Amino acid sequence: MNWRARNSARGLSQRLVSSPNLSSRLRIKNSRLSGNPPKPKGFGFSDTAFRIFILMASRRLNSDRFFTTDYTPRVYTRAGLDWIDDNDMTSVLLRHFPNLLPALRTSRNAFAPWSRVG
Repeated sequence: MNWRARNSARGLSQRLVSSPNLSSRLRIKNSRLSGNPPKPKGFGFSDTAFRIFILMASRRLNSDRFFTTDYTPRVYTRAGLDWIDDNDMTSVLLRHFPNLLPALRTSRNAFAPWSRVG
């Protein structure tokens, strides 16, 4: 197919229709931007955006070899795996920002709402 045929309106529409990856990305983009769905209480973004985020995050984790096939003591060492198991987002935040302790003290985890301080 030559350049002109490939980039004509008909050629472009045929490529869009035949590309499931691109057409699904366009559908997701359109559904995220259509209307103005209400945000669930406590959310910073819409339910649709949250569902898309969760779906894509789980796919990324399932395809990352460091979380699947290579999550072994041979790759991470036993000390490395223990470090991963013994820490969470709260401990990471407090290691780098110890002044957050009053706000995080009563939170179940770093992703739950923090206590107001002061």
